[in-house]
Amino acid sequence: MSNTKTSKKEARTLIIQRIEAAFSDLKVTLGDKKFASRAKKAAKILTDGLKATTAEEIVEKKVKKARKVKPAPSKKKKAKATPAKAAAKTTADAAE
Repeated sequence: MSNTKTSKKEARTLIIQRIEAAFSDLKVTLGDKKFASRAKKAAKILTDGLKATTAEEIVEKKVKKARKVKPAPSKKKKAKATPAKAAAKTTADAAE
């Protein structure tokens, strides 16, 4: 398969054609109608998670990703309270 994206329907028909080519002897054994229905079911299962994407959708996704830029984290350091200051604060609060 090539790298180009195809629609779900096109992928299903391609899979059905390849199944028919690979299992031609089974087609004779089962019969045309049963084989066609089973090949259709198999193609449906194989293309279950396939999403059709076009060049426009890919461009839109890239634009949306570019807009969601997070701001850089600030490099401000918080001043740590020394144990003496922390103790003084707790005693001052307790005295009130």
